[in-house]
Amino acid sequence: MVRRRVQPLPNDGEVLLGEHRLTGIAITTVQTVGASVGAAVLAAILQSRVAHHADAPARAFADTFWWIFAVTLLTLVPASLLPLRRGTGTR
Repeated sequence: MVRRRVQPLPNDGEVLLGEHRLTGIAITTVQTVGASVGAAVLAAILQSRVAHHADAPARAFADTFWWIFAVTLLTLVPASLLPLRRGTGTR
């Protein structure tokens, strides 16, 4: 009789990072906290820009938009370096 070792498949919410597993709850927590911090930072930038351009609120929103655009571009650089596929699962 041949016994095989059955390897469980990761759930959709699991990401394999080397030998560590980040489960769906951890991913959701990081995303929630990150979104809250991001919204607070953008609110602070907008408030600063509104104080600077008190006579032109549209300019303050435009400045904030460019901050968002720049930060998005900065995150695309490391994201483009990520592999397109997961590893084969061999350990």
